[in-house]
Amino acid sequence: GKNVTIKKNSTISYDNNTFSGDFGDFCDASTTSLDHYAIITSASALTCEPLTVTLIGHDGDHNAVEPGAGTSITLSTSSGEGLWSNPSEGALVDSGNGNASYAFGTGSSITLSFNHFTAAAVNFDINSGASPNEGSGSEDPTVTFVATGFRFIDASNNPIGTQVSAKTSDTLYVQAVTASDENTCVGIFPSGVSADIDLAAECIDPSTCIGGTQLATTYSGGSAALGVQDDVATPSYTTLTGMTFDSDSKAPFTLNFPDAGSVQLHARYPVSYTHLRAHETVLD
Repeated sequence: GKNVTIKKNSTISYDNNTFSGDFGDFCDASTTSLDHYAIITSASALTCEPLTVTLIGHDGDHNAVEPGAGTSITLSTSSGEGLWSNPSEGALVDSGNGNASYAFGTGSSITLSFNHFTAAAVNFDINSGASPNEGSGSEDPTVTFVATGFRFIDASNNPIGTQVSAKTSDTLYVQAVTASDENTCVGIFPSGVSADIDLAAECIDPSTCIGGTQLATTYSGGSAALGVQDDVATPSYTTLTGMTFDSDSKAPFTLNFPDAGSVQLHARYPVSYTHLRAHETVLD
């Protein structure tokens, strides 16, 4: 016989009386189509720094699918405020007041930066409710923006990245900040201040922890073991007594987590009957 070139969208016909073979998956008529978008981001954020927001195209079974190069969506916010920027690929046009349009590149996901300069609970909308829009539940989060809080950073002031399980990290920092009049983050604690900071950890992916798993940490005042909670559980805080802050309002610490997966840190500190709070995904 001869080789036959079969291109995309070709139609193939054959006589069942003379051919009893199977073209297998090649002739599978099923298709995977875009059903909605999952919005992945943090539950809380600071008004003085950009929030990372990831949008992922999903089919009806929540599998990642490519929307297709050039596919356009609109973005808006429940507050009517905010600024979109810095797409990881594709083209973004910010039109102000929390509104923007975005055209996808070739991937199934896009990462954007979003700034919200006032304290508020903010929900994101895709395509103003028209299909395909955002998913539901965890795929449609509401973010609480606060002017004052903690952030977890590395020595270069970047969010803590991927760590190696069962290995003590390099020096990391928890930084107490508040928003300035120019919407930049400025430190709260003066140099040399010693404060008792509550820390907690929870499993994110997988969302359940192996029973008894602990995250070990060392800091200027000593060491502690944080009990790691399941994702759905209320964080269980451990007080780190005597964390010392520098001139940038940063207190050093290290982490050692014995398992693999994505873990989130929480921090809090009572201030005039309120709390500074923060969390960040730190281990992948």
